[in-house]
Amino acid sequence: MRRSRISTCIRRVVGIGAPVVLAVVSIVLAALRPGLAQTRPAPIAVTLAQATDSIIHGPIYIARAKHYFEDEGLDVNLVITGGASNAIAAVISGSAQIASAGMSDNINAAVHGRSLVAFATLTRRDSDNIVIAKSVAEAKHITPTTPIADKVKALVGLRIGISSVGAAPDQMLHWLLTSYGLNPDHDVETVPVHDPSTALSALSHGAIDAFVFGPPAPEAAVQAGTAVVLIDVAHGEVSPGYRIDLMATKAYLDANPEVGERVTRAIGRAEALIQSDPKGAQALMQSFFPKMPPEAFASAWADMEAAFAPTPAVSPADVNDVLQFMTLLNGTRPNVNPDSLVTNRFVQTN
Repeated sequence: MRRSRISTCIRRVVGIGAPVVLAVVSIVLAALRPGLAQTRPAPIAVTLAQATDSIIHGPIYIARAKHYFEDEGLDVNLVITGGASNAIAAVISGSAQIASAGMSDNINAAVHGRSLVAFATLTRRDSDNIVIAKSVAEAKHITPTTPIADKVKALVGLRIGISSVGAAPDQMLHWLLTSYGLNPDHDVETVPVHDPSTALSALSHGAIDAFVFGPPAPEAAVQAGTAVVLIDVAHGEVSPGYRIDLMATKAYLDANPEVGERVTRAIGRAEALIQSDPKGAQALMQSFFPKMPPEAFASAWADMEAAFAPTPAVSPADVNDVLQFMTLLNGTRPNVNPDSLVTNRFVQTN
């Protein structure tokens, strides 16, 4: 069909002159095949350092599953670092451009003059539950109705798995123990296990007595029958201030604003999908955890769903909540400027 239209156009201009004929043909080709001469630019390579392989980073998984990053012309290389401090260190060192980590971890870095700038929020509350080996709970007579103070005291003398020293689970555990008059450095033994699968294995083999992680690891341990929930952070039994954000250096964002804009748009689409179609988002997320029983993942999703941010906007109130949490944790308020830790410049372009 296209050939006949081109031929007709050529016949109509015979005798006018070769230059004119060529011009007409060029115009017709452009009209019939828009974008023929256009080439799609190469995608921008971005390394994203993600603290743990956990659904607390949910919008990233959704954006990957729906190819939102590719839609934005990004080639995202995801690296699981085994802890938020490692993710932040990767960005500071230049081996990654973006970190998915906790704001409290970034504040710790800021105290030492090496902070990042949070430009998109993934979660707006903590969901790192503490689970304890079922045998230990039975020996200590812990039940769901045990008062919270007694539950916390039951941790004394236990080996407790965390992702890494200073990371969010470690901070939350320290805050909890301190809040109930215990000494985190002497009353418990923290064991860095780096990732959820190692925590599950260590608990089932008796190498640790409990662990602190975000979904889906605690739910998987409960579903397997090896653990019970000791402290249900996800449902508000305690309320530490903790948020997960995407962060980069200010220098990188200033030099590459298009990356900040594109990543934020992709995350915004993922968060919108979680809000509008939570069941569909759950199915997409579960595809990244194929070894987890559906019942355990459904429980993890239920624990996590309400914690996801509705938009990427970084709330100043959330940052103040984290600072308050860290003040309680450390006894003094971190000497940082909150305004230097966040930006919403890319959210406004969505």
